[in-house]
This record gives sequence, structure tokens and C-alpha cells, in this order.
Amino acid sequence: MLAHRFKVADAAASIGMSTRSLQRRLADRGLSYSVLMEQTRIDTARSLLGEEHVKLQDIATELGYQHSTHFSRAFKRVCAVSPRIYRSMQQH
Repeated sequence: MLAHRFKVADAAASIGMSTRSLQRRLADRGLSYSVLMEQTRIDTARSLLGEEHVKLQDIATELGYQHSTHFSRAFKRVCAVSPRIYRSMQQH
């Protein structure tokens, strides 16, 4: 469950490195921790949207969004379509 948002310090500790070292390694690859986490959430959302019985609100909650509108906005920003439209495109 991604509702518990892992902080960069938690991620760094889990792989045995300092927070700053993890941030530097990500920056060397043109990434930031927040961008990486957002991409992970959106990738998970894409997978969950393929399951038509799962409600959008449940997906938003599972991914740690406080409101389904926040989830929809983030999804649309990355994917250029709303979660509802994405889901309907997957079913056809």
C-alpha cells in the first residue's frame, strides 16, 4: 500500500545510504526523489485502472492522495488524460 508515503530518508536508510548520497545519485541521473515517487504512483495507478471493479476513490486512497480530485489532477498532468478516460481506453 502506497498510502504511507516513504520519505527520502526512509528510502535511503532502507538501501543503506545517507539521504544526501541518495539525492546526489538521483540528481546524477536527472531525477529527484519526488519525481520518482510520483512516477511510481502513476505507474501503479495505470495498473489498478486496468481492473474495472476497483473504484477511482479506492485507487486514490491506496496511492496516498487525500482526495480523488488530487489523484485525477496528478494523473492527467502526467498522462494527458483523466483516469476515467484512461480506463475506458484500456477496456476497448
